[in-house]
Amino acid sequence: MSAVKELAIRSNYHLKYKIQKWFPRHMNKGFRDVMKTIRKVDCIVEVHDARIPFSGRNLEFIRSLTSIKPHVLILTKVDLMDMIYKRRVKDKLEYEGNSKCLFIDSMNASKELSGFSQILPTVVEIISNSNRFNREDATDINLMIIGIPNVGKSTLINRMRHTYLGVGGRATVTGATAGVTRSVLERIKINAIPPVYLFDTPGVLDPKVDKDIETIMRCALCATLNDNVIGIENIADYLLYWMNRHKNYNYVNHLGLDTPSDDIREVLIKGSVYLKNLYEIRCPQTGQLEMRPQLSNTANVFVTAFRKGLLGRVLLDDDIL
Repeated sequence: MSAVKELAIRSNYHLKYKIQKWFPRHMNKGFRDVMKTIRKVDCIVEVHDARIPFSGRNLEFIRSLTSIKPHVLILTKVDLMDMIYKRRVKDKLEYEGNSKCLFIDSMNASKELSGFSQILPTVVEIISNSNRFNREDATDINLMIIGIPNVGKSTLINRMRHTYLGVGGRATVTGATAGVTRSVLERIKINAIPPVYLFDTPGVLDPKVDKDIETIMRCALCATLNDNVIGIENIADYLLYWMNRHKNYNYVNHLGLDTPSDDIREVLIKGSVYLKNLYEIRCPQTGQLEMRPQLSNTANVFVTAFRKGLLGRVLLDDDIL
């Protein structure tokens, strides 16, 4: 315990190199496709990761859409969120202009407990109380799903189809890699009476987000950026920084350390030995085979443990509240 008290940690985070390009070309096309489709839409359903309810949301883009169409914000992955902050997060988001904010647990099989039973009634109520520009005489309802990559949009669509239509399987591709969906798809039916359809869209990040390194690292930690853009060891370094700042030392046992540390290289080397993430290399001086730590593999183990909730439930944006 004394080692924890004496731990010297960084007061702020610095990325050691400049990010050259992280805004994929297909996202520019995504902006254009969304704007072409907006006239056919009755309501915007924005999906975002509950661990970062404020970081990474493209507010300028969202406001341009919601000035035309009503809007519902759905926060997913609440099974990984520190729920002590739920009320404060909801109050802040709604105070900032998000009229409806729902929390959804995609991992919960229960329609009621997961929150999925709230989605369609909420959307229908909002649309019935709004002016359906260009679609006053339409008998069906069209929704558009928007949000940054890998926040659970496709999982949400597939679960809604199963919840309201009883249809299994995948209507749209899901994956753990940011940016799987690359274009606005054809309408996907999710309800029969009333007939409800939705358009899925590519994950669109805010190209200005790189002005705030904390924001971009939190997005990377939640896998809304491709790991290769930032580098898995850099993501692990930010995770270490954040956990130490919040006095969460669960990583110590997970990586087989004796004490906490704020030195990511030390953590990864010791973790590699504990996890047996080692490789053989011949020493050029002696000609003997030596074992070296596979730092990237251990960094991946560390980050994956966080993403699966094995290091505890969190709110990365707690400082914004």
